[in-house]
Amino acid sequence: MSIPTKELLTLLIALGCNTAFAQQQVPDQDPESNTTSTALVFSQKTPVHKNTLSYSHTDMNGYSGPGLNYDRIIDRSGKWAINATVGIGYRNNDASKNFQVAPFKGVCFLIAGVRYELTKPTSRWHYSVMAALAAGKGQPMSSWSHDTQSEANGIESTTYTFHPYSMFGAMFTQSVSFDITKRLQVGGDLGIGHFFSEQSYNQPTHSKIMLQGSFRIGFKF
Repeated sequence: MSIPTKELLTLLIALGCNTAFAQQQVPDQDPESNTTSTALVFSQKTPVHKNTLSYSHTDMNGYSGPGLNYDRIIDRSGKWAINATVGIGYRNNDASKNFQVAPFKGVCFLIAGVRYELTKPTSRWHYSVMAALAAGKGQPMSSWSHDTQSEANGIESTTYTFHPYSMFGAMFTQSVSFDITKRLQVGGDLGIGHFFSEQSYNQPTHSKIMLQGSFRIGFKF
C-alpha cells in the first residue's frame, strides 16, 4: 500500500517539529565540560581566565626597567594564584644612558609569590594581596663622565663605571587591576618588604626596607 505524497510530507513535518521540541526540553550543556579550556567559567556571561601574561615596568629600590609578569589561577574559586615577574632594572639616575650603552648590564630580578584576590573574580575591578620573595643580581651603571679636554681636541671621550649589586628579601604586595575587555587588563602593584641581604660594590648595605612599585598591561587567556 502506498502512502500519498501529501500525507507523507505532513508526517515528516510533524516528526521534525516533535524532534525540535524535544531538543528544547534538554538543558543546555556547558561546552566547557567537553573541552580542555583554559578558562574557569563561573557564569556563561563572565569567564574567569586562568592565565595572564603582562608587560611590566617595575621600580625596586631605585632600580627600574622592563619585565614580564605571569599570573596563574590555581583553584576553582579563582581566588588563589601564583605570580612571578622577571625583568631587568637600571639605576634611576643613569637608566637611559645605561640602556643605550649596555642594555644587558643591569640588575636582573625575580619576584615570585602567592596571590589572593579579595574581590570577586568575575568583577572588572580586582584587588589582591601577595606574599613574595624577591632576588636580584647584576652590574648596573653607577656613573658616567665626559673628558672635556679630549672633546676640546675634537675627540669624544666618555667613561662609564659599573658596579656589582645583589639583593634578596621578602615583601608584601598590594595589587589593583582593571579589565578593559574580557582579554585586556591593566594594573599596578605596590610592595614593601625586608632585605635579608643587599650588597653594592661587594659590600653590605645598611638598607633594610625594600620598596617596589610596578605598572602592568596584560593579556588574559
